[in-house]
Amino acid sequence: MNLQTMLNDFDWGSILSYVTSVIGGGFAGGLILLGIQTLLKKGVAYQFDKKMQEIKEKHDKTIVDLGHEYNKQLSAFNAAIAKESDKRQQDFQRKIHDFSLYSTKRHEIYPELFKKIHRLNSQIYNFESKAFLEVHMLESKSQLITYLKEIEVDLNERFTNQIEKIYKEYEQHKNLHISFQQFNLVFRSHLTAELAKEYTVLNKFHSESLLYLSDNVALEIDKIIHVIAYLISPDMRKDYPKNIDVPALKDEVTERIDTLKQLLKRELAVGDYSDLVLESK
Repeated sequence: MNLQTMLNDFDWGSILSYVTSVIGGGFAGGLILLGIQTLLKKGVAYQFDKKMQEIKEKHDKTIVDLGHEYNKQLSAFNAAIAKESDKRQQDFQRKIHDFSLYSTKRHEIYPELFKKIHRLNSQIYNFESKAFLEVHMLESKSQLITYLKEIEVDLNERFTNQIEKIYKEYEQHKNLHISFQQFNLVFRSHLTAELAKEYTVLNKFHSESLLYLSDNVALEIDKIIHVIAYLISPDMRKDYPKNIDVPALKDEVTERIDTLKQLLKRELAVGDYSDLVLESK
């Protein structure tokens, strides 16, 4: 219980009455009573001021403590923010670096991949014209070899040996038509083998490059390669009907290659930043 409460609990009327009765009535008693009241008020005021000063000091200390705690927490928060910001910045820089390498690799792959596809399709489209021969063209072996070189036929050892065998047999039967039929069969088989070899190179390059292809590009190339395999050799694809329109199928491949070209040009021109943007959020 504090002083103010104690003072308030006293029955000041009884006390004053008692003092007055003791001292006596009259003017002197009034002065004494006034003095006592003044003294008591000063005591109460003193205790009140003292208590208020204690409260103020305690409040000021609390404010200072709160300020210190706030500054401490703010400093820790700023340090955490700076650390996280630096971490994110380093992570983003790493992603930029990785994406730069990725984009550079894509710029190397796309032109090479398109070149292989376009070249193979051209060879398929020109297969019949390249395979075309007339009987008189076999009259001279040297002239035949020269012609084959002009149209850029791969005169590998196996094909050369087959030609030699046909001409040796011709020396025996002297029937140019028989030799023509033999050579025509061997020649078309050789050209098909060349296409199959080019297809193998394309398919291998495509498989090794899948990581760098966008989904749209990969899907379009899959469709093109699928049809090309059939055009080279129907035995490579059993999912086509026997009466399929081959010229129409060739035109379809050419149209898809044109679509692929436009798709590749757009991606190489603007880049594909979708994954990078998503990861940076």
